[in-house]
Amino acid sequence: MEQLQHFFSPSTGSWFNEAIHGPRQIADPQTEAQIEAGRKPRYRVNPACTIPVDAIAVDQSRWMALLTAQGEGKVISIDAGRVVAIDPVSTAEEQLAAIRARRDRLLLATDPMVTVPDYPITEEQRAELLAWRQALRDFPDAIAPSLPSADVEWPPRPSWIGEQGEKL
Repeated sequence: MEQLQHFFSPSTGSWFNEAIHGPRQIADPQTEAQIEAGRKPRYRVNPACTIPVDAIAVDQSRWMALLTAQGEGKVISIDAGRVVAIDPVSTAEEQLAAIRARRDRLLLATDPMVTVPDYPITEEQRAELLAWRQALRDFPDAIAPSLPSADVEWPPRPSWIGEQGEKL
């Protein structure tokens, strides 16, 4: 039995297969005599096929590996005529949104340290925390002109604050 072949179209960014979208080619009908003589049929483009012309064939095992990669956040693309999974490229707006979201989580995590009057930190720690929180608030505007950037250098956090904004 022939394995199902899948196709990826870069113009649509979608997957196709012949079982759903119709075979790309169909055989011209043969007479009984041609069949008995062992003649191979001639194939022609199937007008009912809805697979885009630019679609590239991918075998079953490669298709499954690409689907797994896609499920892990990779983007399916074409490289030198081959279907590949690559890391997504984010826009400056997407990067800035992610930076702001992380900044907001850090500010939220440290809110009790500055809003609860008797939170157990020293005055020196409180001043250090307030300065860091201000640097976090100013941070997205300071880096916006340099985006997109592969690595962003965050304002250094106080040594007694953890990665998630928790008190160590």
